[in-house]
Amino acid sequence: MDITFDNIYYTVSVGKKDKKTVLNGVSGKFNSGELTAIMGPSGAGKSSLLNILTGYTTSGVKGSLNIGRNVGGNKLCSYILQEDNLHPFFTVQEIMMMACDLKISSRCLEQEDKQRLVSEDGSRRC
Repeated sequence: MDITFDNIYYTVSVGKKDKKTVLNGVSGKFNSGELTAIMGPSGAGKSSLLNILTGYTTSGVKGSLNIGRNVGGNKLCSYILQEDNLHPFFTVQEIMMMACDLKISSRCLEQEDKQRLVSEDGSRRC
């Protein structure tokens, strides 16, 4: 499933009257089956972009986002945070399964399909 985003602007309030533009017209595409890296210095907006693409952040966002056929949109997207406090107690596969269970309704995808999605073989194909 390809993810395309175009002219993404993200503005947040700073104090009572001021606003800060965190993302200023960011565009890009993540192609299905390809590994993509988002790189930049601290404060560049990498996490903000991922939060927007996955639907965790919606307020203050402008621009165009197309996820696959745009069916289900951000309900099919998730990512694992770099500094997840649960990681010492779980495998990567278990964390991915938790994210899958939280984001994808069982009405949308059967449990067996979710497990196949996050399995070692499924991870190689994604």
